[in-house]
Amino acid sequence: MRISTSDIVRFVSEARETVDFSGLKKAFGIRSADDIRCLKQLVKTLMNDRVLRYAHQFGRSVIALSYERPVSVSRHVVLKPHACEFHASPDQTTSRYVISLIRGAAFGGGEHPTTRLCIQLIDACLHSEKFSPCRASISCLDIGTGSGVLALVAAAMGVKSVLAVDTSPAARHEARQNIRENHLEEKIRVENQPLDTLPGTYGLVLANLRMPTLISLQSVLDRIVEADGHLILSGIKDEEIHLIRDAYPPPVFFPKSILSEKGWSAMWLARER
Repeated sequence: MRISTSDIVRFVSEARETVDFSGLKKAFGIRSADDIRCLKQLVKTLMNDRVLRYAHQFGRSVIALSYERPVSVSRHVVLKPHACEFHASPDQTTSRYVISLIRGAAFGGGEHPTTRLCIQLIDACLHSEKFSPCRASISCLDIGTGSGVLALVAAAMGVKSVLAVDTSPAARHEARQNIRENHLEEKIRVENQPLDTLPGTYGLVLANLRMPTLISLQSVLDRIVEADGHLILSGIKDEEIHLIRDAYPPPVFFPKSILSEKGWSAMWLARER
């Protein structure tokens, strides 16, 4: 059997659907008892090294990436537990924004595809030809901040300021902890502020929420995303993406990019003048 641990990690991270052990066997064409034993040993090694983990989904065990170690989730962003160190490899050619997270109950630790997809679109947006030169002048709003991870990514990448809002006291507490952990207190403010009372507009608005909520927020987002601003929406099932397109149509919003992973999607929209 000519399969390495790197092959397994690559397959799990790039798979569009969740992966279980049977899926690994099928993907690598493994049939013999000896090869099955070897595959089990490779998976066990990856579990022991905290590269992979078992997760339970709909009554079955699936194999997923572990976030108990530093993990690269986009071209420029690494998420890591606060107790872990991150050391860039010598051949690394792109800069990295390393976000340290204190584990809690709030959503947004990186395990869920919607968080990763949102981070990937933030990365692409803030490194785009249009946004990269003017990042320092952009005000950002993160709706339903949870752990604060999306606000942290935007702030670390150099936006002027971030308002992170959440109705959950526990989430606001965890977000503030993570903001202190990453020394970004001067850039990020956490509030429980109703969206319909927010003054002004924002150049970048982030919302990782479920589809019905995203649709219900359309009129609010239409008001608070400034002209030439950008909107990143996540928390959308693949089969729901057309509903989001219909709720945020041209000529007001134009889709720039849609990413999908394991049945979930995220969309980056540009607001026209």
